[in-house]
Amino acid sequence: MPTGQTEHFQALLETTFPSPQFQWRLGTFQPSADLADYLAHKYSRDRGERLLGRFMQFSRVWLPQVFPDLTRILYFDTDVVLLEDPAILDQQAGDFNDQIFFAAVPHSRPAWLYFKKPWRAHSYIKAMGTTFNSGVMVTDLRFWTEAVYQRIQAALDRDRQFRYRFLEPGDEALLNACFPNYRALPKRWNRCGYGNARFVARLLACDPQEAAIIHWSGGHHKPWNTHDIIYGDLWRRYANLPGLLLPNPI
Repeated sequence: MPTGQTEHFQALLETTFPSPQFQWRLGTFQPSADLADYLAHKYSRDRGERLLGRFMQFSRVWLPQVFPDLTRILYFDTDVVLLEDPAILDQQAGDFNDQIFFAAVPHSRPAWLYFKKPWRAHSYIKAMGTTFNSGVMVTDLRFWTEAVYQRIQAALDRDRQFRYRFLEPGDEALLNACFPNYRALPKRWNRCGYGNARFVARLLACDPQEAAIIHWSGGHHKPWNTHDIIYGDLWRRYANLPGLLLPNPI
C-alpha cells in the first residue's frame, strides 16, 4: 500500500475481518525516484490516485523491498477466488533454485503482444516462449538477486529508449520479459480472463469443479461491480459471509 495510508487500511481490514482465523500484516511501497519518473512518463495521462495505483501495481516487482523478511511467497491478485487449499499450489510449484525460482500458469497470449514494437524485441521474444498470467505466482524472494534487478532495469531502460513504446502497459509485460525461465503450473490454478467482455468470458468458461482458482482478469468487469458476471456466485459466497462488510455489486 502507499506510504502514509497504513492506519486507513488497517482500520478497513479490522472492520471487514473482525475475528479473522488467519494472520495478516500490511506492507508499504515507495517507488524510487527513478521508477516514479519512469511510471509518470509511461502513464503520462494518469494523475493523482490513478498514478498512485500504477505505483502499487508495480510494487509486486519489488516485493523483496516491501517484505524484506519473507522468502517463499504465494501471490494472488485481488480479483481471484480460491476454491482449493493454497498449500496444494505451493507443493505443486516444487523446489526452487537459482535458475528457476518463479512459477505461474501459462496462457495463450503470444509473446510479441507484450511489446509495442515487437520487431525491436527479438531477443526477448525468443527467450520468452510461452507466456504466463501474473495474477497467480509462486516465487522465492531469496533468488531475486541484483542480477535479476539488473534485467528489470534493462527492460525499463529499453522502454525509455523508445519513448515508453517498447513494452506494453502493465507490469505483466515486464514480468514476462524478465522471468522467461519459469515453472509452469497446471491451468486449474489460474482460470483467468473472466473480467473480459462477456462473450470472451463465455468462450473461456470452464467447469468450476475442475478449477482451483477463478480469476476475473481482463479489466472490464469485476464481481464487486457487475452483478451478472460469470462465476459471480462464487465471489458472493464470500461477500455474504456474516460479519464481512463487502460491497454489493451493481
